[in-house]
Amino acid sequence: PAPTGAPVSSTPGIFAGYAFDTLGTRQGYENPSHAVPLFDLGQYRHVIWMVDLDGALATDPLHAARPVTALRYMSQAGRANVLSAYLGLGGKVWMVGAGGPMADLFDRNRTSNDQGLFGVVFSSTLGPTGTTELDPTRLTYERFHWKSELVVGRATNAIVRSTSLDRAPGPGQPDYSTLPTQLRRRTPATDPLPPTRAASSSSSFYVNRIDLAYLSQANSILEDVDPDPSVVNEQSVLDTLYALDAPAGNLHPSGDTFPRPVMTYYRGSTGPAAILTGFGLWDVARPDAQALADFVLQDLWGLSRQSKLPRRAVALAERRPR
Repeated sequence: PAPTGAPVSSTPGIFAGYAFDTLGTRQGYENPSHAVPLFDLGQYRHVIWMVDLDGALATDPLHAARPVTALRYMSQAGRANVLSAYLGLGGKVWMVGAGGPMADLFDRNRTSNDQGLFGVVFSSTLGPTGTTELDPTRLTYERFHWKSELVVGRATNAIVRSTSLDRAPGPGQPDYSTLPTQLRRRTPATDPLPPTRAASSSSSFYVNRIDLAYLSQANSILEDVDPDPSVVNEQSVLDTLYALDAPAGNLHPSGDTFPRPVMTYYRGSTGPAAILTGFGLWDVARPDAQALADFVLQDLWGLSRQSKLPRRAVALAERRPR
């Protein structure tokens, strides 16, 4: 314990040691997109964009306590999506949190296919009015290549490394062998209660049921990986890094037991490399969250801790504090 009267500091975060800036988007703009103009994002080579589910549900740009997130605002009809434009220019993005897909898609939600037990369903199939929720105009579909059906909800299922990663890497596929086999929930053993939290808050710190976005239907993204135009070699270019463990009795669709992808990495040639993680790093045991962050930043992005990279190397944006 700190001596009486001594300042209490929080533990350094999992990005400590990397060269990064933090871009907050809650700046009171009537147009929240002005907090993250493309000019600013364009100064970064990599962006980690964090949105929690609670924040993604806010709707009022000028609300004093819960303003709409920039991603939710700029995903609405008739508005320019700055993050999609950044990806289109070749920027690399890691979207983190169930709030990312929710903010992108919620204004398209067709409540007739939602099932309250599982959460909110977003589908690429035509609804009764001839509309879809997932289509090429959506960031989640176009840039992260979740194109079939996804669910945003809550679950207690374990988050495990995909069994598809156990085999030898295919053409152009990274070596995923260093990824943790499971991303555990926080416990007192892995994450002692921070000194800035009261003991009475432990029940909200150690949680097992967490917000998640996961693919609920097959979502194969196949591309010809052979540069020779006379040779066709179609391979999957959307890798599932983590999935929700089966049996999935409390996941949509009910009764099926296939693992639901909850983290993917697109590495194809029809768009920029993009990573979508449908859970919050803040809900994962710190050692596992650290290993996952190091894998993305080092193995996928080629960054290093305590390096001499320019300060404008990574941007972190838009996680609403709890």
